[in-house]
Amino acid sequence: IGSRSDSPAVAQDIHSKYTLGIGKLGLDFSNVKLPKGQTFVKATVGIGDLRVTVPHNATVDVVGRVQAGDVTLLNQDQSGTHVRSHIVDRTGSGRVIVLDLRTGIGKVEVTRW
Repeated sequence: IGSRSDSPAVAQDIHSKYTLGIGKLGLDFSNVKLPKGQTFVKATVGIGDLRVTVPHNATVDVVGRVQAGDVTLLNQDQSGTHVRSHIVDRTGSGRVIVLDLRTGIGKVEVTRW
């Protein structure tokens, strides 16, 4: 319960799974130079907000889900109940971050920096 954030400095510090029961979880990957290929991250918040910032030079393949609330993936918004949104935003860099983001009640948001 509470507010947590993680801003890894290098790709090796990115965890494959992040979880929080109730509160706000912020993941900032904007300053990480991702390796070539795919980097997988799954993050879940029971009740609350999940915000992820992705690097400007990486392809983003993201699925966002909420049981009730809002999903904003790279400025595309959906809200309601049982919302599932999938976005692929390609850069051609060969670096891909694959995100599986979920919250029960709350908001999932992905922005590019």
